[in-house]
Amino acid sequence: MIQQWVAVLVARGFTPLAQAEFGAVNIGQRMLTAAFVFAASMGGLAASPHAQAAVLYQIDDGKSEAGVGISDTTCSLETGTAIADFIWLNQFEVREGTNTIDGVSIAWGTPAAIAPCSGQPLPQSGLTEGLAAKVLVYEERGDGTLQLLAQQDTPIANPGTDAFFDVRFDTPARLQGKTFYVGALLPNQLQNQFPAALDSRDRSGQPNSRNQSYLAFNPFFPQRADYDYSVITPTLYSDGNFLIRASGQRVPEPSVAIALLTIAAGAVILKKRQ
Repeated sequence: MIQQWVAVLVARGFTPLAQAEFGAVNIGQRMLTAAFVFAASMGGLAASPHAQAAVLYQIDDGKSEAGVGISDTTCSLETGTAIADFIWLNQFEVREGTNTIDGVSIAWGTPAAIAPCSGQPLPQSGLTEGLAAKVLVYEERGDGTLQLLAQQDTPIANPGTDAFFDVRFDTPARLQGKTFYVGALLPNQLQNQFPAALDSRDRSGQPNSRNQSYLAFNPFFPQRADYDYSVITPTLYSDGNFLIRASGQRVPEPSVAIALLTIAAGAVILKKRQ
């Protein structure tokens, strides 16, 4: 009998709060109400399409036409010379109901990489499988700089293929503002390495920059210094969109939160009865 009423109430859209308001007059009915609210709440959790719903932030079309890196354009440095610590980022607006970024999906390098001095193709965009890198999440500080919120070490995987590699944060980033930035850091980027896959054309071949991609770097010339990337001042890169995406979790809707509360309330009532 209880299961039948639970099914009807969930089907008609009754909230767990309304179910709890049926109340109980005596101890015997409290036992029944506690079991009823618990079962109905579980049904509400299962039926809610927004509980723990994943959110994907993306501005690229999945294909790169170029690779971006720091390079000596005078061609005076040999391939393999360390040039800079290099960061590339995409900016996104926080979607309503989402305040957590728990992962990054990134394509390393591009199949289209060409050495600027020799004009020869660069296999794997000049990168090597397993090279140490980081993925990063930043927020604006209001003065033109960005504050680091989260970072995660990761190896470079499938470079120069446009294949996306997923990285999960051990500690997700909690967003406070209206915009955030997600990016990657390649320490000790070498001459003829182009780690940032760039989507510069749409499927019809037309330029498609959204003006949401940025660069920051710590050059090693004339003098190398440690890079404090906890606060950076990025520069807009308007030639395309980097192949970096972010994933987050949508905050559960109020009905789901109420369901959790009613489950707890039911447990308390049952405990009193015992």
